[in-house]
Amino acid sequence: MNILVAYDGSECADAALDDLRRAGLPSAARAAIVSVTDARLLASSTERLARRHGVETPEAARQLAEQAGARVRATFPAWEVSVEAVTGLPAEVIIGKATESGADLIVLGSQGRSKLGRLILGSVSQEVLAQAPCSVRVARSRREPGEAPPRIIVGVDGSPRAEAAVRAMEARAWPPGTEMRVIAVHDPLRPTIVGKIIPSVAGWTAEVNQAERGQVRELAENAARRLRAEGVAVSPLVKTGDPKAILLDEAEAWAADSIFLGTGEVKGFERFLLGSVSSSVAAQAPCSVEIVRDRLGMAHG
Repeated sequence: MNILVAYDGSECADAALDDLRRAGLPSAARAAIVSVTDARLLASSTERLARRHGVETPEAARQLAEQAGARVRATFPAWEVSVEAVTGLPAEVIIGKATESGADLIVLGSQGRSKLGRLILGSVSQEVLAQAPCSVRVARSRREPGEAPPRIIVGVDGSPRAEAAVRAMEARAWPPGTEMRVIAVHDPLRPTIVGKIIPSVAGWTAEVNQAERGQVRELAENAARRLRAEGVAVSPLVKTGDPKAILLDEAEAWAADSIFLGTGEVKGFERFLLGSVSSSVAAQAPCSVEIVRDRLGMAHG
């Protein structure tokens, strides 16, 4: 597994390093640690102002990358870890490095540490989510390392992208005691005011919603069965309403450590994991969010 970790020394970036332990990652992998000096901010600041406002010089960025590399090596001794400091546009650099290296996963924090932003502003993480050629994990650590086993939410809707999320979960090495909750959201059809007073329209809408809810329940139960086969405790959950709000509420109420979602355009009843939903969940969730992209699916879809 090829992993690219974007690191800027912020609390969010440190939380992303801690979160690696709870992501079910393999004991053997290749990890590239990249620290980016934002060329725009550096060019508009003298070195003194850059340091005052937290804009990394290339030398400081290299030191940060080395520190992060040492932490990752200590956590995953069998990993092959490289470090690099780059000057450029953060999102462009991250996406470019992931493309060049054939990365399977990009890991980044949700925000940078300075007001000027440097490496991982919310806008940068959203740009990476939208354009990355691989899966992206926006990491937020909710617990101290070594605490209770991970609690994971996976969203399913029957689309190829959601199927990729389930396959990613199956492929991970989850520690004993890991709990998963498979959530399928039924977003029902709602007739117009005129439709509500026409019996045939109202009846047709009710029939469609009933059939779709049955399909949603079957999807959740099938995904749960597959994940149980990996030795993980899994419970399926079917909810009705707005997918984004339900995922965020469930993650908060259940104290989830991460949410796994597929992404991509889908049609008809498969309207759960639209890009707008996945990006909104990634931006607002109280926990880590991994947006899964299947390279094979992207190549043939």
